[in-house]
Amino acid sequence: MESGDEVIEVLRRNLSTLRTYERCHLMYIAGINGAICTGVTALEIQAALQLQGIPQKRWPRISEGVQLMARTAAELINRKS
Repeated sequence: MESGDEVIEVLRRNLSTLRTYERCHLMYIAGINGAICTGVTALEIQAALQLQGIPQKRWPRISEGVQLMARTAAELINRKS
């Protein structure tokens, strides 16, 4: 998978997790001191899984991976703010 000039290697078993994460939107809460990224909601993940037609038995593992990616992204985004 290419991201600009970078090439990111994704293991085949993690491809569904990455594709699900790509379909989700990070949530933000706006306050007096600016916006804070809170990650991805469970409903957002469920919708992305359904849209892709992923069998429900695979949802828990993929959801955990998406939540991990979203938490990591939120930490990095909030650190920059």
